[in-house]
Amino acid sequence: MFEPVRFLSVCSGIEAASVAWEPFGWRAVAVSEIDPFPCHVLSHRLGAGRPLHMPSPTAAGLSLKDSRTRANAIKGMTTVPEAGRIPNFGDMTAFREWPDAAIDLLVGGTPCQSFSVAGLRKGLDDPRGNLALVYLAIAARYRPEWLVWENVPGVLSSGRGRDFGAFLGALAKLGYGFAWRVLDAQYVRTCGLPFAVPQRRRRLFVVGYSGDWRPAGAVLFDGASLRGDPPPRRLAGKETPGLVGGGPDSGRISGTVSSKWAKGSGGPAGDECYNMVALAPSHHAGGGTRWAVRRLTPLECERLQGFSDGWTDVPYRGRNATPDGPRYKALGNSMAVNAMEWIGARIDHVRRELAELGA
Repeated sequence: MFEPVRFLSVCSGIEAASVAWEPFGWRAVAVSEIDPFPCHVLSHRLGAGRPLHMPSPTAAGLSLKDSRTRANAIKGMTTVPEAGRIPNFGDMTAFREWPDAAIDLLVGGTPCQSFSVAGLRKGLDDPRGNLALVYLAIAARYRPEWLVWENVPGVLSSGRGRDFGAFLGALAKLGYGFAWRVLDAQYVRTCGLPFAVPQRRRRLFVVGYSGDWRPAGAVLFDGASLRGDPPPRRLAGKETPGLVGGGPDSGRISGTVSSKWAKGSGGPAGDECYNMVALAPSHHAGGGTRWAVRRLTPLECERLQGFSDGWTDVPYRGRNATPDGPRYKALGNSMAVNAMEWIGARIDHVRRELAELGA
């Protein structure tokens, strides 16, 4: 019997993976998140409990700012139910203390700030970048058949490529074959969605498969690509998932799905969005007219990322309605649902083919 995938999600955020893979019957065995607001979303939407492990605010070497941030995060968890339908393992770095679990797939998008072109590009020298290696250590402990890792394309050039090379080298030492590809969410259509999301959101995806690179390659590329054949003529002139092309003639919409602003850059460290709202004139005294673009609402940002309306509108810290700020940040840090659904559909297809072959 063909069993649905059991997966462990790390750096779970608001769980785009669970939303994307629900149509396939896949089940999250556990999540791992320590940010208070996403934990409230996980609790309300998925029934996840309070994190089992939180970073200590009294750990040696912490700055006063970091210590306060950790203490406030722990305080922010008091309104998350302690027990839930699925466990939240919490702090990734405490993975050795996590419970045992049988999983088929490990998915996670470790923090991208250390690899982003808008950041300082410290790569693996940044504690956030080192979480990429913690992800691999978790894979070594639980030994899933499949891996899915997401990050910004800047990881390809971080440390002149050495950081990504170190990640892939460690992946190979663990016995995983792998493939990677940059997908742009605006071109990724799936059977579950009538259209791709209307934003330019390029992300690097690494898919790993235990012992063999070919199943991983079959997930991210079609058969013609794996054989090295030229693309079919029927695709000429058409946008295809993962290919980076010029977007429509349109401008940037301010503050679109961005979790933060880059210091000194003059703009958001996020992604561009096209054709969401029309420019509208603002009339002023004296007959002057100035065109402006309004700020997107959290609901519109949910749609941009492929979530259902109101996914992040959950009770938070004793209030029935959530302030906009935490919703913007959580959505800006999230994966795009349609890109994750496309990857899930491809993995599901490859798994069925392997099952038929008796592999």
